[in-house]
Amino acid sequence: MATITIIGAFVLIIIFIINLIFFLNQDRGFIDWLKYATSRHRLVAILEIVFSIVYALEFLSIFFLI
Repeated sequence: MATITIIGAFVLIIIFIINLIFFLNQDRGFIDWLKYATSRHRLVAILEIVFSIVYALEFLSIFFLI
């Protein structure tokens, strides 16, 4: 069980890095991107933010327990 959680934490870090690279390569910021995105893209972005926050909190709880 702990192995799956640690793998999930590493995947979360990889997702953060990919998002950072994506938005740094854009000419606009995240808020400007949301203004011109389709509703499907907005929904995916908001869900990704929510899941990122949830899994970041889970990662921190694991980090402090180890």
